[in-house]
Amino acid sequence: MEDFWQTAYVDTARNRFYLDMKEKIGNLHLSEELGPGFFGMSVESVNRFNKLLDSERIGIDVNPKGFMKPEKSVAGLFIVTENEPVTFPQKCLFCKGNEKGCAYCTKE
Repeated sequence: MEDFWQTAYVDTARNRFYLDMKEKIGNLHLSEELGPGFFGMSVESVNRFNKLLDSERIGIDVNPKGFMKPEKSVAGLFIVTENEPVTFPQKCLFCKGNEKGCAYCTKE
């Protein structure tokens, strides 16, 4: 049950961040979040984010398989555009997440 609450907390924080960003960018368009496990990006992509962002600098360790510590750490990005909003195909179509997580997925 603890994992459920941890996931709920992370999802709520991500949603709050998204709403805050939308408010800050004004009339620009903000995409949905992209990241490891979403929209066809493999979970192992965490290692690419780690190299680009030097996650150790903020206290996040990443092992070679892409597992982050502390647990429930997340990596991702948003796309900001001036004219047309960026849209993505059906959310589950390219999902690389674990099927057991579908019940908790906020993308359905």
